[in-house]
Amino acid sequence: MKYKISIVYLLVILCNSILGCSFVYSKDNMNEITITPAGPTKIQTLKTPLIGESSPTPKVIWIQTDTDLWTASRNDGQDNYKTGTEGKGQNARPKDFVVKDKITVEKYPPISMQDAQGNPYDQKYISDLGFQHIEFTNAMSYDSVGDVSYEKGDIFAIIYTKTGNSYTPDLVKEYSKRQDGDPKLWVEYYTPLKINYTGHVIEKKEIQVKSDATLQIDDTEQLTAEVRTKAYNEQEFTDNWIDVTHRDQTKWESSDPAIASVDPATGEVTAHATGTAQITAYWSKDPWSLKDSATITVGAAEEPPTTGPSAICTIPQAGQQLTGKYMDPMVSAIIKADRRGSEMFDVAQGIPTSESLYGNVFALNYLSQHTFTEYIGECTYRISVKRTYKLKWDDGEKKDTKTVNYSFDIQRPYAFWKIDQLGVYGIKQATLNNYAFADNKIIISPNNYIPPSYSVLTTGTYYAPKNPGNQNGGTKNLTKSGSSRPSIPDESSDMKRKAENAVDDVEVENDNLKFNNEIIMDSTRTIKKGPTPKALPMPTMIGKDTLYSANHMIPKTKTNLKNAPSTGTIEYNLLPGNIDGGANQTFPINGINTVTVHTPVVNYSLVSDDQKHNQTTVPDAYSSALILDRPFSVRIPTGGQHVNYPGYGNRDYAKYIRTKQVQFPFDTYNKEQTTFIPKNTWVDVPVNQLDTTFFLPVWVDEGKYDVLFRTIAENAPSSFTVQHNANVTLDNHVAVESVPVEVIGRVYDFHITDIADYNWQIVFHPWQNLAVPDGTSYWVGENGIDGAPRGNTAPYVLPVRQGSHPFYRNLAVKTGYHFKFDLKTKGNMFSSKDGIRITPTFRYVPRQGGTPFPVDVYYSTATENLIKIGSPQDTVQRYTILNDPTRHVPEEELKNTALYMYDLLLQEQALPSKIPNKVAHSQPSTSLTSFWNTAWERAVSSIWQDLTGLSWETVAIQDEQSPLSVIPVTPTNPEEAIAMFSKASHTRKVNIGNFTHLLLTQPLRTLIGPQQHLPQGNNTMRSLAAIQKWYGEYSLPSDVYVVKQGTSLQDVTGSTNTNRQQSAEQSTDSTNKNNPVNNSAKGLDEHSSVFLTDGYIVVNFDIETIQQGDTDHPHLQYIHAPLMNQWQLEGFQKQFNDPWGYDFQLNDGDVLFYHTNKGSRNDFQSSVTH
Repeated sequence: MKYKISIVYLLVILCNSILGCSFVYSKDNMNEITITPAGPTKIQTLKTPLIGESSPTPKVIWIQTDTDLWTASRNDGQDNYKTGTEGKGQNARPKDFVVKDKITVEKYPPISMQDAQGNPYDQKYISDLGFQHIEFTNAMSYDSVGDVSYEKGDIFAIIYTKTGNSYTPDLVKEYSKRQDGDPKLWVEYYTPLKINYTGHVIEKKEIQVKSDATLQIDDTEQLTAEVRTKAYNEQEFTDNWIDVTHRDQTKWESSDPAIASVDPATGEVTAHATGTAQITAYWSKDPWSLKDSATITVGAAEEPPTTGPSAICTIPQAGQQLTGKYMDPMVSAIIKADRRGSEMFDVAQGIPTSESLYGNVFALNYLSQHTFTEYIGECTYRISVKRTYKLKWDDGEKKDTKTVNYSFDIQRPYAFWKIDQLGVYGIKQATLNNYAFADNKIIISPNNYIPPSYSVLTTGTYYAPKNPGNQNGGTKNLTKSGSSRPSIPDESSDMKRKAENAVDDVEVENDNLKFNNEIIMDSTRTIKKGPTPKALPMPTMIGKDTLYSANHMIPKTKTNLKNAPSTGTIEYNLLPGNIDGGANQTFPINGINTVTVHTPVVNYSLVSDDQKHNQTTVPDAYSSALILDRPFSVRIPTGGQHVNYPGYGNRDYAKYIRTKQVQFPFDTYNKEQTTFIPKNTWVDVPVNQLDTTFFLPVWVDEGKYDVLFRTIAENAPSSFTVQHNANVTLDNHVAVESVPVEVIGRVYDFHITDIADYNWQIVFHPWQNLAVPDGTSYWVGENGIDGAPRGNTAPYVLPVRQGSHPFYRNLAVKTGYHFKFDLKTKGNMFSSKDGIRITPTFRYVPRQGGTPFPVDVYYSTATENLIKIGSPQDTVQRYTILNDPTRHVPEEELKNTALYMYDLLLQEQALPSKIPNKVAHSQPSTSLTSFWNTAWERAVSSIWQDLTGLSWETVAIQDEQSPLSVIPVTPTNPEEAIAMFSKASHTRKVNIGNFTHLLLTQPLRTLIGPQQHLPQGNNTMRSLAAIQKWYGEYSLPSDVYVVKQGTSLQDVTGSTNTNRQQSAEQSTDSTNKNNPVNNSAKGLDEHSSVFLTDGYIVVNFDIETIQQGDTDHPHLQYIHAPLMNQWQLEGFQKQFNDPWGYDFQLNDGDVLFYHTNKGSRNDFQSSVTH
């Protein structure tokens, strides 16, 4: 290889010395070593081409999300891709997808860079490092799509590869878990390449000869030649000169040996004749060829030559051109949710209004295009050289002087560079267009952006040297020994060299271009050829903050829209100082992601469930209980589950709500009862108010309802559609909920208002000035309907027992005396088939106290002995009068009830013309009773038979003035109705059942609902009917016999026979053999030890409401409701100490203590049983 280089070097020398050509060194026609300028010359530049290679493995990384999407991010986040999934679990893979990747020299550098001989070079000193060739390497992990996009020497290239499920991944790993428990996978697909690289390094060498000298004839002078080198890894020459004077590579020459000669090997100069000679050292070491000269003057200085005519220079002509163009901004953009780097929302899936977006544009920091042209020409000089010859011949006898003028045209080429075209463009702004932005677009101006700076001087030209004029070629002695005259030799070549040496080279200056403080085109004046300019630097990508604009809130006016498309433009302005640079440039921005506007709202509303006051027999587990005449609340949370997109999910959405509303299918009030809300009215609720309290009016019908809720998004249009719980689909802007509720009434305020026992009359009907409260009652406890203090105190609480009498502390109630009571209900208890069912039960407790236990109670009649209460033989019926003299029903109640009945009558338009046959006794034919008999009998007869199995019976007090007959009379006006009802309420006896079953029906009901402060338009009659008051009474027979429950009297013997004689029919009829009278034990009387006598019978009431005659399904429970106990709520105490200090335990429902050994017979010696 060295031999070859030596041959090449000889060719270089030959070409340079003879033809003046330049030489290009090559290896394998690929890597060319270039020496400029062509030598020999003072300074030379060696450009050594380098090659390199690498086999990088770029990879596409697909990351599985929580949904069925995979994402891949390329090129520092500038390109983002999404694809679907195939397979599940560990076998899940992304669907095949084509991905763009930018391959750069910086990211994938060569393994090493070498010259043709394999010498390595440090890459950081390599110029123009770029791609020479890129090809794909076959692999199972991918397919290439199209060709690699690049040009030789580029520093980046674009490749497109397809990866996914059809290909074999190089790495699969689990990096997290999905919400469903499946793994989230990280899958890598390698896309191997083979890359060849090009580049070059620059090395320079310079020679100098020292020094110029003035000599006298025969003087000698030693000249010195030195060479220095700027290596490829050095920025400038150093002063490290190497002496090459005597080296083999150095040869010395004289321009005129007749004046001054030089030793070609040593550089020693000898002066011979007056004149001037150039002594030149030639240093050659392949592929270098350098020279420099020193001027030797011998003797006196010559007279200045005559100046010749000026040079003739050609007009500079355009030669080679260097062009560069970076006019593709490589622009891309993204629109995402603030804040960058921690985006809460994935805008492709959804982002709400009132949230903000940012736009980020990536592009080259500037654009440029340029054309640099080298202009070449030539200056020609006409130079005459006068040569004097002194002739001697014929042994010196003859002499002559001959002058020869040599004339030459000396050419001096020149070349310099000018800027023919230059355009540099700085970023002005970018515009991003999307539906989600206000005004559908944003304009992004550069932040902290400094456009490139450059300066231009168009001073490129050439400077022709002055014509040196005629030259003195010196004197030459020609001596010939013969007789012939010496001939004049042809020394034109030597004289031309003399002329050449006399003409200086043309000096040139390039245009000047400085770009970002780097000299691109150097205007320093040089000889013959201006330095070749550099190319403009390649622009780089702007930083992420340059075209970045955040906090662009999505207006509330933007309704939901899926995948709103995005477009954009970027504008570059032509910077001042351009040369034929063109115009400002605008480029489209393609491939910007879409934005989905989806403002989420949820509605998971609730209605309070008033279980503490729910007296229903069978509570509805799927409905919230709303209690009449009580407050209730609704809860409209602003949070809850929405779609599982980033930023959505289970969270609070109050920010996006315009309003929350609730609609009741029944009338309501606000919490303070100051604002009436008609049914089916949408009520606005403050967005940030979780719970809102309302009040349920007493006149609302009991029953099942659905309360409606809706949450309206801030961006909802005027005409919107709704979706249950959450607007998970974009078409809907309102989330709704429907909550089932049940409106429920009350049964409450049971109290005893009168006891017929003579000893108790002073309590309820006190004498004047007697210290007894007005309207004395014995209440369940000291609390009202909702547990607040009523105002009554002991002893006026149930049960009535020893110690309850304010004056006679030892008294309970004697059997045979009834007690009157009433209670109230709220709700739909105003129809003809509604009633109160009371089931009395009995327990016994000794006088010394303790816990009562269940007992059976017997009584006897004139015809039957020891009838067990509750047995089939117990057929005694009970009656009561609504407003008997001791009850004192307020006249206002009677009046209002009569008006309601009359209003009902008007609605029915007519009544039947005769009373049903179920009436047992006729009423007087007065207008005061016949109407109400008819109305009551129609309403009561059927329900009574359904409830008890007995036909309903009415007992009327015969009017002395009229026979027993019934003539239906219909009132013709309200006053008549009031009078008729008032009269009937004082006289009519109403059947209420027997000792073990009581039923309070319509004839014993008054209506006491509110009549004042009602909302405008309210049905006052319906409001009146909303609260009902029921009147009843109860007693035990005077003579009762109490035994422990379950005791069989047939198995008990006594000392005497029964105190009743059987009739003949009873003794002979075999059908009576099971009658307790006939089968009672012989000798059993009231003194028998089996009877419990030294204590009290505790009467217990189980109270239920019946609606529409449905006895199998009682509506409300006073005591035994599954969710609450009204008896306890009203303050019933389940223990007391009597005046003697005995402790008694009670059960809920205990209303009164009867003496077991004292009865009304003791007061009157009456034989009546009750």
